[in-house]
Amino acid sequence: PGYRGIQLLRREVGDEVEFVTIMAFDSLDAVRAFAGEDYEAAVVPPNARAVLSHYDARSAHYEVRLGES
Repeated sequence: PGYRGIQLLRREVGDEVEFVTIMAFDSLDAVRAFAGEDYEAAVVPPNARAVLSHYDARSAHYEVRLGES
């Protein structure tokens, strides 16, 4: 509940490929329901961990101030 969707961004950086995920939720309570009380800890599923050379351990959260639907 409260999950609105995801965007996966990709770019080539030298000999690596970088990904950024943007997930949308209705509220921080919805984020906590998804990620747990330490909602800034990155949620990286085991299958993704297996193919990534590295990833951020912490997530950043932002409020949308302007958007199109």
